[in-house]
Amino acid sequence: MTSWLDRLQRKVSGKRYFPEIDGLRFLAIFGVLLLHFQTQFVRVSQGIYEEIPVGSWLYWLCSKGGAGVPLFFAISGYVLYKPFHSSFLEGKNIKLSKYFLKRLVRIEPPYIIIMVGLYLAYPLFFGGGFLDELPHLLFGLAYVHLLVYGVWNPINPVSWSLEAEVQFYLLAPLIFKIGKLSSSVRVVVWTLIIVFGVLLIRDQSVFLKEYHLDKSLVRYLHYFIVGVFIVEVLDEEKARSYLWDLVMIIGFYFFFLFEWPSNVLIKALGGDIALGVFMYSVFRSRLGHKLFSVRLFTVFGGMCYTIYLIHYPFYVFVMSFLVIRTGVGYFVDFLVNSFVFILLLALVSVAVFCLVERPFMNSRLTDKLLSWWNNKRINPRKKAILN
Repeated sequence: MTSWLDRLQRKVSGKRYFPEIDGLRFLAIFGVLLLHFQTQFVRVSQGIYEEIPVGSWLYWLCSKGGAGVPLFFAISGYVLYKPFHSSFLEGKNIKLSKYFLKRLVRIEPPYIIIMVGLYLAYPLFFGGGFLDELPHLLFGLAYVHLLVYGVWNPINPVSWSLEAEVQFYLLAPLIFKIGKLSSSVRVVVWTLIIVFGVLLIRDQSVFLKEYHLDKSLVRYLHYFIVGVFIVEVLDEEKARSYLWDLVMIIGFYFFFLFEWPSNVLIKALGGDIALGVFMYSVFRSRLGHKLFSVRLFTVFGGMCYTIYLIHYPFYVFVMSFLVIRTGVGYFVDFLVNSFVFILLLALVSVAVFCLVERPFMNSRLTDKLLSWWNNKRINPRKKAILN
């Protein structure tokens, strides 16, 4: 009998499914959910409590959820480069038309539907006019809002990271040509790109901010390349080991929880190494593999795109009229509300996922569109020959 989790499992277009990837996505989105819940809960709690414990362990732990975004970037680097790497090893090339069409079909419809929906709702709930917000919508749909304005998109502030993602999608085939070099040269080049990205952060942060590049691919490319690097060094045929479970825990601690020195170079480079060690260990570990393959985690990790797109507007809207106050204190109220809000968000996300994202996960749709496009290009030639 098919369970509800089986029905919600995302459709996979590849030949082989790696549940750890969706498990890692779940970890990333859960961290982001906690961070942004805390942000909005603190905002609506001003003046309600005698003191908001911003120095507490709970506040500190939720603030670490921001590490979920670099984890998302590294996962994207891994997922995008893997088929290129496999094709290069076989002496083949990826068809760029299929690569771009797949990205277009997979991410554009849900993004457009949700962003347009938020745009239509924005003036109704937050004031302003449709014409006032239209430029934000258009530049957001073009994935250049931060490059143009240098600030968050008021329609959906978290869309900044999707702009960086799409910038990487567009440049990835060019960057991945490095994968045609010899194995040792590839590893050196990927390492140099990571180091260069870290040095850019340290030495040109003013340049990045002045030209609205601080939240662009220029700033975050090194995280994507961490995922690429893992593809290069990971041997999937090697047996898993409990030793890697220990390494995974260490990597998790240094990436998510460790308080790195204020030195930007040490913090960024150390974070990249910890991220790479953590992700690599998940694939090589035994207990970690099982943990990140739990069906509940993989199902909700598989719908992380939908959850990410709607979670922040959901928090802002619902907290405008619904916040539970137990009278016990901030700590209890935070725990009760975080549980209720994340549960409600999960239910809403399931509905939105099934309506606007899952239908576009079907790889056959990409194949049909590609076939239609090829026929459209070929048929006029045939007609010309016949004439």
